[in-house]
Amino acid sequence: AGDGKGKGKGKGKGKVSEEGSKRSAEGEADASEPKRQKTSGDSAELVPNLKEMRERIKVQKRAFDGSALEKAAPLLKWDYPTQLSMKATYVKTAVRSFTKHALKRCEKLSRQPPPWCLKEWWTAVKAPQGCCCPLDTPIGAPEESLRGWRNKCEFTIGHNEAGEVDVGFILKIRPDGALVVGGVQEVPLVPAAMQKLCSTVSAIVASSPFAVFDRRGGAKSGVWRMLLARQNPAGEMLVMVQTATLEGEDRTRFVDAFLAKLLAVDLGVISVYLQFNSEVTDAARPNAPIHLLHGKPRLEMPMQGLRLEIGPLSFFNPNTTTCELLMEAIIKYLCPRKTDVILDIFSGVGTIGLCAAKFCDQVIGVEIVAEAVEDARRNAERNGITNAVFHAGKAEDLVPRLLGDLDESLEVCAVVDPSRAGLHPKLVDILRGRAQVVRIVYVSCNAESMAEDVAKLGTSTEEEADDFVPVRAVAVDSFPQTLHVEVVQLLERSSRVADPRKAVAEGAPSEAVAEGLAS
Repeated sequence: AGDGKGKGKGKGKGKVSEEGSKRSAEGEADASEPKRQKTSGDSAELVPNLKEMRERIKVQKRAFDGSALEKAAPLLKWDYPTQLSMKATYVKTAVRSFTKHALKRCEKLSRQPPPWCLKEWWTAVKAPQGCCCPLDTPIGAPEESLRGWRNKCEFTIGHNEAGEVDVGFILKIRPDGALVVGGVQEVPLVPAAMQKLCSTVSAIVASSPFAVFDRRGGAKSGVWRMLLARQNPAGEMLVMVQTATLEGEDRTRFVDAFLAKLLAVDLGVISVYLQFNSEVTDAARPNAPIHLLHGKPRLEMPMQGLRLEIGPLSFFNPNTTTCELLMEAIIKYLCPRKTDVILDIFSGVGTIGLCAAKFCDQVIGVEIVAEAVEDARRNAERNGITNAVFHAGKAEDLVPRLLGDLDESLEVCAVVDPSRAGLHPKLVDILRGRAQVVRIVYVSCNAESMAEDVAKLGTSTEEEADDFVPVRAVAVDSFPQTLHVEVVQLLERSSRVADPRKAVAEGAPSEAVAEGLAS
């Protein structure tokens, strides 16, 4: 595979062909997304395009003028089938953009576009108009989990519009830097126990001799900053309060009073942490001190028959119910054999790799957060999983060595679950250039950055290279009532994907061709 350092030369290379450009342009024209979608049913109301809503809210972030309910659950006014349809359309639009990104990249590299960029390919695989691959039926949240679904919430301790102490979500930031907080009692995605926790802590703060931290520029006075809560399906809760740094007698008085009043209320709290943060922002530095004040150090979360333990700062999907469905979709797309290696990049506490371990020969996890790696190792041991190992470090540094240590005859199925920024360019080149990696399952909560990465994985500098082909995708709604949605995208080596145009030309029904590509 090409390494991105040179340009191909010789017959068939050069600028994108007129025929290819024409075909792709036709697809782009047909794929243009209407600005608004109609709702189902008798209502004549028009449903905003989700991408437009996301952009508009991003612009209005500092000047938001509404309630915590409106900010945290902006899609609540539409019924859930409509919400799911909006998100499916958003993902479909992102998949359509794979081609646009790939064509731009090919033009820059002076090479022909890969076949999956052409309209004949889309038609042959029965993909939605303008999409290079089929989309499976979106996976929605079950009806019983549409309310109170968040297993983790971060609440700001501050003042509301009336100037009263409140614990909830940030509504807006005033010009002087002061935060306006809105209560969460009416926000449906917050569990009832966490709503009660916010009311309890609000009363504790209001009667405390310690002031709320003043976030205005240059002030840096006060103590109370934020509250983190995690809850498992059994109703057990882990709580972490963040404050400015406290020492000596002040720390003792603070801790004793907080624990006494918090634990006096029936909230299911089994673990209480204290985090010190004296920075201007509530986003603490990675090395900010954390102290266990009460109870167990970890909260147990069930997942696919496993018992996973997580700490206050562990990454774990915020919706336990749909996370089960997400794991099923990922494993289905990975399609591992007992002889395969699963490379779990951005493995966190090991959720994906450990759920998939029984289907493969070995799981290799890579994660930059050392604490999460320790959690993953403990989770493997706790669940009796002996074929999973986890490494701490940057993926772009570790993955080449880990792949190099494997027998070249082994086939590797990689799963990547990066941050919203997407994959490091070096990691893209590594995955595309190592022939051992035969399949990639890309999990993303940012379909737009994923689209750019998919284009790069599918177009190296050499046209003859065995690049990746987008094969199928599915939207997973882990975040009901919000603007967010997850995408699972399957990519296979081009050498393993039969050209669907040939099968159609030979008379095979297009439905059978699509089924063969996506199986």
